Amino acid sequence: MTAIIDTPAITTDEPGACPDPGKKVFANRIEAMAFAAEYDDAHGTDNTAYRCTGCNAWHNTSTPKTATGNTPKSSSERINTEAAGWPAAPLRPGKDLAVGFYVLHPKTAAYWVANLNVHNRNLRTSGVSSYGIDIHTGGWDFNGDTIRFDTDGAMFDGQHRCTAIAGEGVPVPIILVTGLDPIAQDTTDTGMRRTFADTLKLAGETDVSNLAAVTMAAFLWKTDQIRSLKTGVSVRMLQQVLREHPELRDAVHVATRVRKAIPIQNSVVGLASWLLAQIDRDDHDDFFNKLVSGADLGENNPIRRLRERLIADVKNKTRLPRVEVLALTIKAWNFYRDGDEIRLLKFISGGRSPEAMPKPH
Repeated sequence: MTAIIDTPAITTDEPGACPDPGKKVFANRIEAMAFAAEYDDAHGTDNTAYRCTGCNAWHNTSTPKTATGNTPKSSSERINTEAAGWPAAPLRPGKDLAVGFYVLHPKTAAYWVANLNVHNRNLRTSGVSSYGIDIHTGGWDFNGDTIRFDTDGAMFDGQHRCTAIAGEGVPVPIILVTGLDPIAQDTTDTGMRRTFADTLKLAGETDVSNLAAVTMAAFLWKTDQIRSLKTGVSVRMLQQVLREHPELRDAVHVATRVRKAIPIQNSVVGLASWLLAQIDRDDHDDFFNKLVSGADLGENNPIRRLRERLIADVKNKTRLPRVEVLALTIKAWNFYRDGDEIRLLKFISGGRSPEAMPKPH
């Protein structure tokens, strides 16, 4: 059956206007997909939301299209095989107490977010981004977490996952719980969340807090977010960083040794150790040995200037930001590598003319 969406949107008498008028315009992808899901449910059609190249708004197709990518996507092939036989999640979950295994399709997820997410905490884009990256890269884990609805048919847990599923356009296997007492929302997500350090401990790692901190710092450096976190970070993403760079464990050992002599954050010195060891291992060892001992350093030696600056920071209780400490360490390394002597080691992190984060060489 053909879906006729007959709500006029905009005129086409201006350059760049919509080349396909007569379709309803939506503010964003979620709203467009939610409308398509509801229309399809009522008319037996299969609409697809798309961004118009003419007016840059979101529309729906006016004729049925066969949706693509309907195979459930999880990091587990076993779960994907099982989920291939699961039913599609209902557009309007029931209000009776029930638990079921379903495949949640993107348009249904969008409908839930747009229409049934009526009483929830503020949506956090970082959380959506984190889930979206996991889905996009095939790292989505089916771990038994549920998407929950109450007796009023309102979703009170799962908005971030659903928004990510709608945004990525990928169906995923889920466990759906319905008919919960609305008061149950008061105790949702209030427990102790398992951290990356917890995951490392379960995997048999040692010094897990420092390893987690250094891995996180490495992720931020690799993604050019060392100054500010722009995307969410999941345990899966950090596990991938550690798998790709097992030498981060060596950096943690260096950080522990340096920390005993110099007041510098473990995550900073660990990240610096990891970066500098990739450039020259012998110079790396010499640099940190001298930073720890402070011996045989001339008046204007950059390592001495760094050491004095870090010690003075603690004595004066100024608490330099971690980004600034990292920048000073990299600067001292670069001067050391170039054989330069310096009178002042500084880094301008803010103001009208902030410095770019230096790159070690």
